[in-house]
Amino acid sequence: MEEQNTRLRIAVFVTVFVFLFLVIFRPFGITTVSELNVFTCCSIYAITSGIVSYLTCSMMIVLFPGFVDEQKWNIGREFLMLNVILLSISIANVIVGLFVEIHPRSDYSIWMTIRDDVMHTYAIGIFPVMVITFTNYTVLLKRNLEKSEAHNKSIYNREAEVIVEMPAIVKLTSATKNNDIEIDLEKLLFIMADGNYVEFHWLENGEEVREIRRNTMNNLTEQLEDYPFIFRTHRAFMVNLNKIAESNGNAQGYQLKLRDTEQLIPVSRSKLADFDWAMSKEEQVVEQYSL
Repeated sequence: MEEQNTRLRIAVFVTVFVFLFLVIFRPFGITTVSELNVFTCCSIYAITSGIVSYLTCSMMIVLFPGFVDEQKWNIGREFLMLNVILLSISIANVIVGLFVEIHPRSDYSIWMTIRDDVMHTYAIGIFPVMVITFTNYTVLLKRNLEKSEAHNKSIYNREAEVIVEMPAIVKLTSATKNNDIEIDLEKLLFIMADGNYVEFHWLENGEEVREIRRNTMNNLTEQLEDYPFIFRTHRAFMVNLNKIAESNGNAQGYQLKLRDTEQLIPVSRSKLADFDWAMSKEEQVVEQYSL
């Protein structure tokens, strides 16, 4: 849902920006290239740009999930994504322009028309692309660094006696009975998805132990919903909040460092608000389940 809202916001921004820019500045002889009313002409370009930007983002997510992976996302990929959007808008503008006869010059070949539309689209779009890219990166980075610092203060100031024994051993079931597992939640570090399997990591006699079972994160999330200190930070990770040693922020979210393991746990952008709330309530959560 959050991804869809983000795509809609980008589409609305593109539509409004293109319309206002064309109406106010009327560049590239837009008032003379078509017999259409200038507002109609600007609206066609603006609506086309907005729709194409939404569809391009959606198709990139479906066709190239590895490229848009949240944990691999960076400013370079975002800039490349926005350039793909601009190129798609350019091509769509050529098609729509020819269809409604916004390109009346008979001496122009289709390639010359594409060339001009690409140049015009980039001339209009490069500035908002740069603004969106760097503003988004800066705002997210600043926000996540500040939140991580607040989480670390809470972690460092936590009183040792608050961290006490957790409830009894919990049996987590799977669709296949031979993949059921019993876990002592007090010792659990994190759970990580790996395809159709999940890895359970816990501490035993000072050593990190790993067990693999056939199961799904959604199934485990349902079974552990009564234990709020076991928090799903990402589609592929669940973590014991009481094992967090440090939180580090970046533009993609948080990276959690746990005690007694080298594995870094990501907190995805879609989980940030819930994680912030969980950390602010962590002391109450721990006390609620103490013996």
